[in-house]
Amino acid sequence: AEVNIFGVSVEFGGCVAYDTIAINVNAVPSVPTVTTTTATLCAGGQAVLNAQSENAVSYNWYINGVMIPGENLATLIVNLDQAGTYNFYASANNASGCTSAVSDIATVTVKAAPSLVTITGNNVICEGAAAHLTASGSDITSYLWSYQNKTTQSVDVPAGVYTVTVSNGTCQAVSESFTVEQFGADLQITASATNVCAGDHVTLQADADGWTGNVDYQWYITDPNTNIPTLVRDYLRTLGFDLESLLTIDNSSIVDVKLVTELIGLNNFTVVATTTGGCSKEAHVEINVNPRPGTPSLTVADPVICAGNQTV
Repeated sequence: AEVNIFGVSVEFGGCVAYDTIAINVNAVPSVPTVTTTTATLCAGGQAVLNAQSENAVSYNWYINGVMIPGENLATLIVNLDQAGTYNFYASANNASGCTSAVSDIATVTVKAAPSLVTITGNNVICEGAAAHLTASGSDITSYLWSYQNKTTQSVDVPAGVYTVTVSNGTCQAVSESFTVEQFGADLQITASATNVCAGDHVTLQADADGWTGNVDYQWYITDPNTNIPTLVRDYLRTLGFDLESLLTIDNSSIVDVKLVTELIGLNNFTVVATTTGGCSKEAHVEINVNPRPGTPSLTVADPVICAGNQTV
């Protein structure tokens, strides 16, 4: 502090009166220097700024010309949720209560994250095939997939769970997980019976485990003459039968068929299941058809007898 003495004199009729006063002039803090390590950041991030001034005991912080209440430390940490340009500056206060002029402006630029990124592609693939996945969004300059760190917009992947991280050069965004399943974990045929008599009905059901979407079923029986699988309905037609009385089937996972005498022996039934995506599997079951005995004929020598008698 600097002490300054001020005096005043008054003269009247040759008489002089004189008085003095001392005024302490305190030094003003130096204009602070404001720096930042976060000149560019993403929306939702924290801006960190530091002010430095000799003999300062506190600071006044401003953002876009408005004082920030309650912030008086040398370091300012503030959350910036909206994209835009923010101008920060500060003034310094010393122990004497003097305040400096404001600092130069420190600018922080906040950029928006890329828009919501989505993954599109096949979520069910055939065995041994790959799904073609594509990431989409706006303001994207780079891609990083969770699969083999691929950096292209589209990738071909096996069954699994995948995400993609995108960037606009400053900010990043991560997609939701995308699951790719392998089609048809299993396919079996359940038969109501596998050893029947000629003329009996048997119900066959295709049991698909892990299948999704629309599935088409085609039922075949192996022609014993050619050893070639033939559609059941076509084979029964070749035998000259009315299908309505023998077969209940409509590309369904369940088929009910009457095993006529012409099918006596071991029959190999096959079901081929195909999805709308073109994936297919098949399953087999063998049904043994036994000849049915002829109807027995009973005769009696004497149809009317007395109690205790016998007849042949």
